[in-house]
Amino acid sequence: MNDPVGSERTRLAVAGARAVTLEQVGRQPRRDVARGGVFLALLLTAVGIALLGLVLLLADAIVDGAPRFGIDLFTQKASSLPANAGFQDAILGTLWVIGGVIAFCVPIGVGAALYLEEYAAKERWWNRAIELNIQNLAAVPSIVYGILGLAFIVRGPLDLGFIVLAGSLTLTLLVLPTVIIASREALRAVPDSIRQGSLALGATRWQTIRRQTLPAAIPGVMTGVILAAAAARRRHLRYRQPDESLHRRLHDAAGPDLQLLLARAGGLHPAGGRRHHRDADRPAGDEFLRDLATKSLRAEVVGGLL
Repeated sequence: MNDPVGSERTRLAVAGARAVTLEQVGRQPRRDVARGGVFLALLLTAVGIALLGLVLLLADAIVDGAPRFGIDLFTQKASSLPANAGFQDAILGTLWVIGGVIAFCVPIGVGAALYLEEYAAKERWWNRAIELNIQNLAAVPSIVYGILGLAFIVRGPLDLGFIVLAGSLTLTLLVLPTVIIASREALRAVPDSIRQGSLALGATRWQTIRRQTLPAAIPGVMTGVILAAAAARRRHLRYRQPDESLHRRLHDAAGPDLQLLLARAGGLHPAGGRRHHRDADRPAGDEFLRDLATKSLRAEVVGGLL
């Protein structure tokens, strides 16, 4: 049952607070009111210009891309001809790489977080060393992981070559600290009373983790996994872009001699576009192209570091 006296007091208190606020606002100097109006006008103008530019950009992209947009854009493979190019290779490659990253980093990252939060003794020096290394690995630049993957996974001991699994393993090393840290924070957010109540009812530590702690921490763990997958996808795009534009830049900068070597290396006649059988010219062209691509890629890496 509602108390009429209490409701009336609440209404009077709200009305009084509103009246005092309006009175204080009305007492502001005219100069401050004018400055506030000018600031609001400038703010709305800036936001309007930004939104107008975004709308124009989207409209231009839609108008230019509408004739090309269709199911073929997603089912056709990559091609040097823009009219025949599609996203199928990029989509499938991304799904394979990111799927491998999730398959590797989720069990390892969540398992490591469970060990550090539920089982590891804080006074043990190796547990403290593991925590310190995880914190340090989260701040390592991504190019270091790329060099590590090239030296030990693509080549070196594992020698997997340039395959999807090598990319997934390298990106897993990159995002694994993020998954571990996010999972640990999610496990810490679970109230300790849940653990104590489960243990008091006779459950073992593993039963408590599997049925109480881990289900309560799943939202935080999924947040970390989503952030890790987004970070892996962003690095995947960043390091694919120089490779995709390398041939375009080489072709644009090619002179007559380079065009001749390109034609000979590809087995095409430079004038008529017909195939020829001068195989003796192809090794020189291949060696020249490999040397040119190596120097160009090396210049890109040095420029990225600078």
